[in-house]
This record gives sequence, structure tokens and C-alpha cells, in this order.
Amino acid sequence: MAVAAEELLESVRRRIEWFTRTSDTRDLCDPAGLRDAAALLAAADGPPDALAAVGLLRHARHLVSPADEDGDDELLSHADADEVEAVRRAAERPPQPAPELPPVEHLVMALLGAPLAVLDDLVARIRYGVSDPVTVDELRYLVIAAQAREARWSRTGAVEDLEDAVATMAEAVHGTPDDHEWYPGRSSQLGGLLQFRFAVSGDRRDLDDGIEVIRTAAGALPAGHQDWPMFRSNLGRALLFRYGVAQDEADLDEAMTMLTDAVTATAGDEIGSVAASRLGLLQQATLARYHLRGDPNDLGIALGMARQAWEATPEDDHNRIERTLDLSLAHLAVFQCTGEPGHAATAEQLAEQVIGTTQPEQAEQQAAKAILDEVRAHRDRR
Repeated sequence: MAVAAEELLESVRRRIEWFTRTSDTRDLCDPAGLRDAAALLAAADGPPDALAAVGLLRHARHLVSPADEDGDDELLSHADADEVEAVRRAAERPPQPAPELPPVEHLVMALLGAPLAVLDDLVARIRYGVSDPVTVDELRYLVIAAQAREARWSRTGAVEDLEDAVATMAEAVHGTPDDHEWYPGRSSQLGGLLQFRFAVSGDRRDLDDGIEVIRTAAGALPAGHQDWPMFRSNLGRALLFRYGVAQDEADLDEAMTMLTDAVTATAGDEIGSVAASRLGLLQQATLARYHLRGDPNDLGIALGMARQAWEATPEDDHNRIERTLDLSLAHLAVFQCTGEPGHAATAEQLAEQVIGTTQPEQAEQQAAKAILDEVRAHRDRR
């Protein structure tokens, strides 16, 4: 993923400014800084100040860790003398008093659509401001730091950023007592990050570990708790995903149980798109069971649920594309079973809608094109 050179420059300069203010070597030596610097130098449209910023960053790292870093005098020659002196003074003095951490609620809002510099600033402030070891109350800040690192990964695509997110969230989970009210939520977030890492690395241990963490989260809440349906749905989604990878029928059966529980327990006043998403997952599991065992009742139920979930999802909701794909796949399955041309036409129409609202590189568009290919191939076979 490409990040604009101006954003990379802002991130590198933020790291230098934070160091000159606090003498915080942990943030200065974060490997993410060097990755940003390398990407900045490689950018074809690099801004004029890029060489100076990278030179200052490398010089500062060399001052605090001479054996590990090259000061890069050639790049440093582009920097302002006052900035070089400020970096030198910061390297020679002890760490400065930590700035007061803002309320967690403010940090959550700061994550939304934030550039790299803001995300890195959140992590630096949190890591510099919390106690060592981190107290139970301060673990809320570690969760924000993990989310900031996850957001950075979504921007850069660098697996190292995802690794940092996993490690930070794991630290928050391991520091949270099992009976703490926030333990289930933090465990579920860790499980989700492990699944993301599986998608990147292909390491089956991440997938299995993620499911066990989510299972622990789901088991930590009694039936009747307001979040019980959400955690059952999260576990069902994870099991359904693993079924798609390993084709273990036990995963599909358990996913059906979890997702049925979630849909049944979802309150009538739940936000429409949330209820629709849970129903959509149950529909996916039901259609998967049809393809596995061939029960026509499952096919009819899956089509009905897909239509209901699609109709309940607003057109401007980000889940609308997934619900449209679900409905298209259900009509495709009915066409393959019955040969009724109306279902083929509907499957094609819905797939074309997805193609018209997505980009060529998106997985959803590729899935929609696969549906069109399958409809045409099945027509030819008939």
C-alpha cells in the first residue's frame, strides 16, 4: 500500500520533534520510523525537506545507539543547524517528565481516519505516559495503542505494524484479570488481530489461537448479557472462516450453533445493520451446509435469510456489498440446483451491482466476477 510522501514526511518529523521534547528513545528507535524514512526516500515525488528529515532521524538514532545506527552525514548536511543542535541536546539529557495523558475517550476519536503522524503520536504518548509495569487502569491506553498500530497497518500494509498491534493487544489482555468487565472485549479484539495475521502469514497457529481467544471471550459472558449475542456472533464468524480454510465439519456445525444463538438473542431494537450482519453470517453458514450435505431445505432457508438480511441493510451501509454478494451467491446456488433462469438473471444483476460499486483490486469485485463466470459456465453445461 502506498502512503503519500507528504504524510510520511509528517510522520518522520513528528518522531524527531517528540524526541527533542522528551528525549524518548523508545519512540525514536521504533523500527516503524526507519520504515517510514526508507519509504520517504524511495518516493518519486518526495518533498524538498525529505532528505533533511531522514538525516535528522538517523542522526538522532545514532546519538542514542552508535553501535546500531549510521549517522548518515550526507543526509544530515541538508538539515538546519538549530535542529541538529536540538537533537544533540535531547540525546545528552535524561528523559523529561511525561506529558499528562488525555482522556481515553479523546484518544478513541483521534483514531478515526488519522494520518500516520497522529497514530504514532498516540502510541508514543501512551508508551511514555503509562507506568512500568502498566497498571490495570492504564490498560485502557494500551488497547488504544494497539488499535493505533492496527490502523497504521491498514494504511501501510507492513506486516511489522500488524505484529506490533498483536503484541500490544496481547499485553493488554494478559494484564487484565479474567473476571474484569473488559476482559471479554479485549480478548475478542486480540482474536480478531490474530485472524488478520493468519490472513497475512498463512500460519495456521494464528488462526487456531485466534479462535481459542475468541472462544474464551464468548465463554466469559453469561446468556442474557447485552454483549452475549455479539461474542457468539464473533466466534461463529471465526469458526465459519476456519471451515472455509480447513473444511472441518465440526467447525461448521459449531458455527451454526453460535450464529443461531446470536440471531435468536439479538434484541428487536438492535441497530438494523447489526442484526442484518448476524443474519447474513448465519445465511453463509447455512449455504455452506447445503453445499456440504445437499439438503434442499437449507438452500431455501439460505435464500430467504439472504434476502431478509439484504433488505434490512441500508444502501449506504458498508456491509451492503457483502449482503449483496450473499444474495447473489444464494440465487446462483438455486439456479445450479433447479436450472430456473430467473435465479441466474438475479444472481448476475446483483453481481453487476457489486462490480459497479467496487474497485478492480477489491476482493468483493473478484468474487462478483467469479459469480458471473459460474453462471455462464453452468448455462453452457446445460
